[in-house]
Formats: sequence, C-alpha cells, structure tokens
Amino acid sequence: MEELSLKDLKAVLDDNELDLSMRQLSVIPAKALAKLPRATHIDFSNNQIVALPPEFCLLTHITKLDLSNNHIVHLPNDFGKLLNLEHLDLYKNSIEELPLSFGDLRSLKWLDMKGNPLEADLAKVAGECQDEKECKMAAVRVVRFMRDKAAEQLRVIQKQEELNKQREQVSANATAAVHMTQKEKAPKKRKSKHKDASNTQPHSEVPVRANGAKMQNETKETPNRTFKTKPPIHSWLSRVFVCIRKLFMVVLILSLLGVVLSSFIIFDNCTEKSHHWIPSSQPFCDDLHRAISSRSLPPAFGTNLYKTLSSMSWVYAAKLRELKADIEEGGYMKKARYYCNFIYAKTIEKQNLCFDVEIDLVETKVG
Repeated sequence: MEELSLKDLKAVLDDNELDLSMRQLSVIPAKALAKLPRATHIDFSNNQIVALPPEFCLLTHITKLDLSNNHIVHLPNDFGKLLNLEHLDLYKNSIEELPLSFGDLRSLKWLDMKGNPLEADLAKVAGECQDEKECKMAAVRVVRFMRDKAAEQLRVIQKQEELNKQREQVSANATAAVHMTQKEKAPKKRKSKHKDASNTQPHSEVPVRANGAKMQNETKETPNRTFKTKPPIHSWLSRVFVCIRKLFMVVLILSLLGVVLSSFIIFDNCTEKSHHWIPSSQPFCDDLHRAISSRSLPPAFGTNLYKTLSSMSWVYAAKLRELKADIEEGGYMKKARYYCNFIYAKTIEKQNLCFDVEIDLVETKVG
C-alpha cells in the first residue's frame, strides 16, 4: 500500500487519536505525522510494518503508541528520543533485543512485549504482562535494565579505549627505545670500522722487484672517501685566546703610534734653535746633527736616544696636565684649534728642513 498523505491522516484524526490499524500498511508516514502534532495517540496495530524509519524518532509529541501484531524486527537506535512516550504496545512482533537508548524513556509507564522472541535476560525482565499491574512493572523494569546495560557497555568501551591508549603508549615507548639504542650503537659501529681499517693497513713495505711488476700490482687505486667534518667546538679557552690576540693587536697599534708621535716630538725638539725643551735631550740632538752632516751614526747615538725616550714621560705628563687645565677652564675648543695649527706649522717646517737637507746633499755631490 502507498504511503498515506497528510490529507489521509487528517481524515481519520479524531481529537488527539489517530487510528491506522488494519490497513495493510508497510510504511509509516513519518513526514506527514510530523505535521500533525495534535495526534498524540497513534494506533498502527494489525499491519505489515517491518521497521520504523529513523524520522519517526523525531515525533516527540507521541504519548501512546500501539505497534502490536506487526512484523517489526528491531526499533531504531534513537528510539529513546520519544521522551514523552508513556504507553507502548509491542505485542506479537519479531523483536529480539531493544536499542540501548530505550533506557532514556523515563516517561514510559506501560509496556507489553509478549509474543516476541526476546533474548533470555530481556524476556525475564519484561515478564508476561497478564494484567495492568504487570505491564506497568514491565515498563519500569525494562527501562532500568536497558539503562544499566547502556552504562555497562559505556564502561566497556571506555576501558577498551584506555587499553588501546596504553598499548599505543607502550608501542611508542618501545619504538623510542629502539631509536635510542640505534643512535647509541651508530657511533660504536663507526669507531669499529675505523679500527678495522687501521688494522688492515700493511705494517711493512714489500720489497720492490727489479722489473717493477710487483710495484704495479701493489699500487692499486682506492676509492675516494669523503668524511663529514664536525664543526669546531668553540670552548671558553679559545675565546680567551681570541680576546688576548685582539688586545695584543690594539697594544701594538698604540705602541707604533706612540713611537711615531715620540719621533715627531723628538725631531721637533732637536730642531729648535733657541733651546731643547725635552730634558736630557741635548746629547742626542748633537748626535743627530752630526749624523745628518757626516751621514754616519756616532758611537753613543743609541745610549743618548734611550735617555731621550726615557725623559718623554715627563713631556707627556706635562701635556696632560695642560689639557686637563684647559678642559676645566672650558677653553678646550680654542686649545684644539691651537694644537691643530701647531701640528700643521711643525709639519710644514719639517718638510722644508728635509728639502734643505736634500739640496745640501746634492750640492755636496756636485761640488
């Protein structure tokens, strides 16, 4: 028989009761019933119904449902969503077990499951439903039984999940242990290979024959091996050596600058005609003038140079005191310009002096 339409359902609707019994129905019109929320008592007894569609579980307005004398094998898994269902007649069907959601039917007050091939535990709980009292007790006991069964199955599932997690953890730990052992064995294998290679090297050379045949056999080509060199590890000791080397370079540069500056100052001191302002520099200046004129170093030139350099500390100290006094007085800019002009004038003067010495040497050669 074709599925009933909404018009057909309205035609047989009496107040809140919808009698669809003995119509040879094989399909339940769930969509049309959803549009009739007024039909809370529905009778599908004595039909050819085999299964309830999943949409039927959305008809939460149903409070009384008669499915007796059909061929229903099982109820939908979401049958427990019919939370307002109070009366359920499943007499004479082919049901063996109920869905776990049946334990959610907390409003169920009457249940008849006679004439079904129920499993032993469920049949014992459902009873015979011989009278009104037994049917009411059957509803309470079956709902409690299915609720406990669902909880037990949930515990089994959770326990199985925990076991699976433990197995996965054990497997992961075992895999990690295998990787660790492989990493630990890898350096040992490399060391043993190097030892074997060193042991296989010949300890003594084989004598060379006169015709050179044996030497050719012994000089076999060996494949080139490339080894990955590990990057050098910079320890704290190497950093200290680097710092010492940099400090040494700075001291060397400053020393060279000091020698150049001292040479300039000494040369300027010795060219002053009126007086020599560096203490103990008179003997060295005399030796310098004799060396320029005779183009030969006097015997005491080195000794007098050392004395002059030793007395340079007094000159530097005096200049530092002058610079400090100028800074305290605030005339450091004026003093800086003075020193720049002084150095420039001295440089020009020394260039002219060197030029005069060259002219004298040339005239001497020509004469």
